[in-house]
Amino acid sequence: MDTHHSLLNLHIVAELNAHFLAYMVALVTKYVAMQQATLSQVVSVPNFLFICESNSLQNGIASGVKGMAGLGRTKVSLE
Repeated sequence: MDTHHSLLNLHIVAELNAHFLAYMVALVTKYVAMQQATLSQVVSVPNFLFICESNSLQNGIASGVKGMAGLGRTKVSLE
């Protein structure tokens, strides 16, 4: 394997580790926040991983559609 591929692989592993760490921080933070919340409280969840994508992803979808939502199989979610 040449140096370019080695560096690319290291970059990918570093990114995956960063995303995993962000996920774990969000998971623990949400758990603590939910333990402290009642129905009348507004709760902040710092370090919750959330992204928005450009409207170009909406090209080619059915007419009348206003957006898309991505769903995952994790215990962290927007509710």
